[in-house]
Amino acid sequence: MTRQTPPLWLLVVGVSFFAYWTLLVYCEIWQPEPVGLVAEFDSGRMLLVAVDPGSPAERIGLEPDDHIVALDGQLVHNRLDWMALEANFRTGLPLTLTIDRRGKRFTTSMSLRPISWGHLATPDQFALRAVRFVQLVALGLAAFIIFKRPRDPVARIGAWLLASVAVLSLVLPPGLGAVWRGLPAPLGVLLWIPFVSTLAVAPIGFTFFAVFPRVVFRSRLAWSAIWAPVSAWLAWHAYYGYHLVYTPTHTTGLSDWSAFAVTASAAYVAGGLAMLIWNYRRLDDLNQRRRVRVLAVGALVGGVSGGFVVLSSWLGSRADLTRSFLASPMVMIGTLLFLTYPLSFAYAILRHRLFDVSLIIRGGVRYALARRVLLSVVPALGVLLAIDFFLHRNSPLIVLFRAHGWVYVVLAVIAVVAQ
Repeated sequence: MTRQTPPLWLLVVGVSFFAYWTLLVYCEIWQPEPVGLVAEFDSGRMLLVAVDPGSPAERIGLEPDDHIVALDGQLVHNRLDWMALEANFRTGLPLTLTIDRRGKRFTTSMSLRPISWGHLATPDQFALRAVRFVQLVALGLAAFIIFKRPRDPVARIGAWLLASVAVLSLVLPPGLGAVWRGLPAPLGVLLWIPFVSTLAVAPIGFTFFAVFPRVVFRSRLAWSAIWAPVSAWLAWHAYYGYHLVYTPTHTTGLSDWSAFAVTASAAYVAGGLAMLIWNYRRLDDLNQRRRVRVLAVGALVGGVSGGFVVLSSWLGSRADLTRSFLASPMVMIGTLLFLTYPLSFAYAILRHRLFDVSLIIRGGVRYALARRVLLSVVPALGVLLAIDFFLHRNSPLIVLFRAHGWVYVVLAVIAVVAQ
């Protein structure tokens, strides 16, 4: 039997997803320092709730209840406006802020320093690295599926779903637009594929579960109706991204479709889970039910927890700009649970031959690798705890446990399970 090879366009698309993942990680490591604000976006304005001590915002004298009217002459109305501006922050580049303080307006200048290595060693940053690593595994699985089943439409949709999850970012890292703009034109154009695809994770998931393992909808009219809302907000997302990357002096004031996109995505997630359950109940073959059962658990846990994180982050009016969004315990737990989504795909592929794809690995090597990986988890977690204690060695232990106690509990549970 002749081995099929993926078409060239599919390889190009795959390269674009790996490039975008690399761009995200690069911008998260080499980003400017956080501005240091907790802001409330309400009624078309940005009101400061708190200012982080020692942050750039405190250095220029910003205070709670200040209203940031504009940045570099661009009005700030909502969180999307601020994210577009933040995506063009660069180290050492002066930023001019227009501030309204109790009815009096003034301008001030702020310059951001490079992010410190101490900040990159915080628990939320460790969690972010772990998330990106799991996403890289998902990206590798997507590539594996494509190379094993390049002509299978269902396998392609599954690979597209995995690849989109692998580059999903709840908040764009600071400086992303500036770095993207400086890339060679061919590579910059390719990055639009994963950028737009990240906002379609929920519809892609719905589509996959509506065709796997059996097709639910066969009418083109039905599929057109399903994807019509998606086309509208993906066009808006591309328009927003174009201004963010290529017209950094005109990035604000665009229509805010975020609430619609978030609520519609939640509806697609719920519909996808319903399709998965419907498909599962129609299966008679025990092997097929075993394959789908793994996906059902992963999709249910990942979909519910991921939906909670997105809804709580984007439908709320407050934004903490002092640290990573993973600094919140609930958000971190929800994000880590969301990773069961791609991990369930991995397990179904390796253990239950999802898409009839299997990895042929000698049993002894597989056992040795698995055993060593598990045995290395406990000392690795111990090293992470030692680094945390070292970085905060000047703080009393009681203060340290109050601040990071929930992190230690999570790490301890992981260590016990691995042992």
